[in-house]
Amino acid sequence: MKEINKSTFDKSLFGLTGIHYAKKSMEAYHHAKNMVEQESPIVLEICEACARICHDCVRELQDMEDNDLDEIIEICLANALLCEELIKDLKQ
Repeated sequence: MKEINKSTFDKSLFGLTGIHYAKKSMEAYHHAKNMVEQESPIVLEICEACARICHDCVRELQDMEDNDLDEIIEICLANALLCEELIKDLKQ
């Protein structure tokens, strides 16, 4: 079995953490979108909570200070912006 050095392990761990946050933000957006489509009576609150989740993912990834995560940060930010668009549409 091949041994992994500390640097490789840390890089892999950061990558896996990034994937986790990207998935979490994507799931939050999809949940918000589904609630809009189902016309939930609390849809605005759900969309706002989902947007916060996405922004939290962005902050957590930025705190890791790893430039290799920039694309994943952009994915989370895109999900946050999509949630915010849902909120904007609901308020019109």
